[in-house]
Amino acid sequence: MDEEESLRIARQQSYLLQQFLDDLYQVWHDAASREIRGRFLDVQRREDEGMLHAFEMQHAFLDRMRKWLSAADIHMQKMRQDQKDRGMHIEYAQHEMEEAERERGAALAGIKEAEELLPRALQLIQAANAIEH
Repeated sequence: MDEEESLRIARQQSYLLQQFLDDLYQVWHDAASREIRGRFLDVQRREDEGMLHAFEMQHAFLDRMRKWLSAADIHMQKMRQDQKDRGMHIEYAQHEMEEAERERGAALAGIKEAEELLPRALQLIQAANAIEH
């Protein structure tokens, strides 16, 4: 049974109890009845109202908590999706950095090879220039 149903039943029982007490007061008018009413039944009436009020407050509080938990769940799902997206972006960035590092290595190797070939190329150019003169 959910809180709404429990609250409805408690209100109904409270109403029936109050109706019973009102009917009882109509037929019971002596000193003993006034004593019992004052010591027990009127106290029950006041406590019954307080109990219903507390139950309604608890129901409202639980309803607010459900809404807050639902909102927290939505935020948690969004956070998980954002985390997944960030993970994919980090993985992509790492892949790009690895590719850039490979290309840098190839470029450095090309520069080194060019530096090694440069003296021989200069010799060949000088030799070609010497033949022409």
